[in-house]
Amino acid sequence: MDSSKIFAEKAISIDDQNSLAHIAISYGYRNMYDWKNQEKELRTANRLNPGAMEKTELAYFLSTFGQFKEAEELARQAIKIDPLEINAILCYSDVLLVSGKYNESFVQINKALSIDPNFAMAYAELGHYYIAKKDYHNALLAWSKQHEFSGDSVLAEIYRKS
Repeated sequence: MDSSKIFAEKAISIDDQNSLAHIAISYGYRNMYDWKNQEKELRTANRLNPGAMEKTELAYFLSTFGQFKEAEELARQAIKIDPLEINAILCYSDVLLVSGKYNESFVQINKALSIDPNFAMAYAELGHYYIAKKDYHNALLAWSKQHEFSGDSVLAEIYRKS
């Protein structure tokens, strides 16, 4: 983590207008639990280059801290910029899910799966959806599918709960 922060700082010193460098350094702040500076760097990245990735990263951050309205708007904007960006779609689904809009979240998950039926993170999001709905049988099926693609310890937790 120290190395990645050093490299991100070096990238910013070379070009402080590089949004990806600001996103990279935000990860360092996240790992240090420095939420204030993480948010500052993500907002800087979005201001410098208001693209799908920048909006998605900021939306995930904001939803973590319960700022659902702004997060939902940013996620929607990210999809508008790049309608096939599966990470933006899953971000939107996640924001909807954590804010209690389960049916809308489910629609986005299915949209992501229609774009790439082998995308492991889509099955993880589907698993989270079913966990939120307390449907552990389908959560287990979704996480099993996710596990096929990438492996994950969450599968054991769902087995335990079911």
